[in-house]
Amino acid sequence: MWRKLVKGQALLSDFSISIALFLVIIGVSFFIQKEILKDSISLIEKSNSFRYVEDIGKRLLSYEGDPPNWDPSNFNSLGFSTEKENEINWTKISYLNIMPYETYKIYFLRDLRYNFFLNITYMNGTPIFSYGIYNENAREISKMVRIAKLNNAVVKIDIFVWR
Repeated sequence: MWRKLVKGQALLSDFSISIALFLVIIGVSFFIQKEILKDSISLIEKSNSFRYVEDIGKRLLSYEGDPPNWDPSNFNSLGFSTEKENEINWTKISYLNIMPYETYKIYFLRDLRYNFFLNITYMNGTPIFSYGIYNENAREISKMVRIAKLNNAVVKIDIFVWR
């Protein structure tokens, strides 16, 4: 009635169950690592867009450029500030309309998968100047708001970096 177990048969079934459990645990751990890696990459990309918008803000508003009186035919780096603190130069801003967007994009962003948009308004919301490409349906949008002085008026500068 009862079948007699052959020596080693229990060991084989224990081994099979152990292998199955081990493979399930390995599979679950690979899946978890993949998800953690995907989240880490997403955080790094968001960090990059924040870094880009911060970098653009610093360069535009805290730096005169090289040379300080640069123009579209002669510049090493771009900046819109004047000698005075928190003041931007209208002439330098208007140069944006002369050169193509892709040219400035190379100077502002290190990663060409990103785009930028610059919007300058008076404090009451009246538009003064906008430049770049804006996509409100983008996957990642980082925004920086700065207050500066332009032609003796206080203005709000919105800088968007998106991908």
